[in-house]
Amino acid sequence: MTNTLTRSLLFFLAIACGVTVANLYYCQPLLIEMQNEFKVSVSTIGRIPMLTQIGYAVGMLFLTPLGDKLNRKVLIFIASLASGISLFFTANCHSFIVFELVSFLVGVSSIGAQFMIPLVAQLAPDSRRGEAVGKVMTGLLLGILLARSFSGFIGATWGWRQMYYLSSAWMLLLATLAWFILPRTKAVFHGSYLKLIGSMIDLVSEEPILRESALIGGCLFASFCALWATLIFHMGSDNFHLGAKAVGLFGLLGAAGAAAASLVGKIADRVGPLKTLQLALFCTFVSFIELAFFGYSLLGLSVGIFCMDAGVQSAHVSNQSRFYKLRPEARSRMNTIYMFVYFTGGALGSILGTWCWHSYQWKGVCSLSILFVALAILIATKSHVKRNRRN
Repeated sequence: MTNTLTRSLLFFLAIACGVTVANLYYCQPLLIEMQNEFKVSVSTIGRIPMLTQIGYAVGMLFLTPLGDKLNRKVLIFIASLASGISLFFTANCHSFIVFELVSFLVGVSSIGAQFMIPLVAQLAPDSRRGEAVGKVMTGLLLGILLARSFSGFIGATWGWRQMYYLSSAWMLLLATLAWFILPRTKAVFHGSYLKLIGSMIDLVSEEPILRESALIGGCLFASFCALWATLIFHMGSDNFHLGAKAVGLFGLLGAAGAAAASLVGKIADRVGPLKTLQLALFCTFVSFIELAFFGYSLLGLSVGIFCMDAGVQSAHVSNQSRFYKLRPEARSRMNTIYMFVYFTGGALGSILGTWCWHSYQWKGVCSLSILFVALAILIATKSHVKRNRRN
């Protein structure tokens, strides 16, 4: 296929990615409202973001590889339609067990963004691929962060159910627009579905950069989700006595930090993604140390969250730039492997972060995040040393 990534199409895909992935994060500022309505414990309601992210990881593992086999336009349409329907059922749940099930289904059906990112990588020319992926990732990352802001305001004003009704309507609109706007793509894999899934094992074993990027991404997103899954409890503690609206404001602040992703993609095209990755890891590590000691004031919390989000999202873009150029015919499958590990790490970070908050409060959460980032730095350092020895 020829490169046909126009500015308007890139802009649409960036917005679509943000709107789609936001479905995974609407619940986080609304956990206290949900807890009060369903009358469950903090640890029990903490399962909701975990189940949503696990559902997303399952959808990525078994469905997003189809992007190499089928028309991505049709896949994006189907995923968006299914997401709109599952969100509608979420808004109408009155049983907590059913609520857990549909939260899982929201995650499974919100995989449209993972068809969109390889589509951008496919359509963009080699010289602009990092920049193009960086821009669409900015949209995705802003969706992650602004979702908390928007749902915090909507939940505090009209209730958590109205947030899910709104998101359902958006996804149905997105499905319609995607059908008319997106270009058709040709299959690059012509084997069976089982061979398609099995080929990912070969990719993991044959591509060390892909393995390293996935593990680094999983560790970083675990640190990220541990903080954001518990921030609502920190804001409601004796240190602040604030609620969902405050978390929403911090989401806006984090979005400003995430905007660095677009710039990082452009820099990675010039100096190489490994250098930008190392800088992003250092920034993230320092930010969590700052949050552990100074996150009890609004100023300290603001500085730490801004730097943390900038570091995590910049590392994410750098990671993807490292492996997208490896095998152009397997971009969906490589993206599947990376994002499966990435969001599995997020689910682990959410549940461990909730446990750390219950047992050790804010310092426990920050310490957990520091450990995850330290592991990511260790993996990146070993990768750098190995490549220097080979050269």
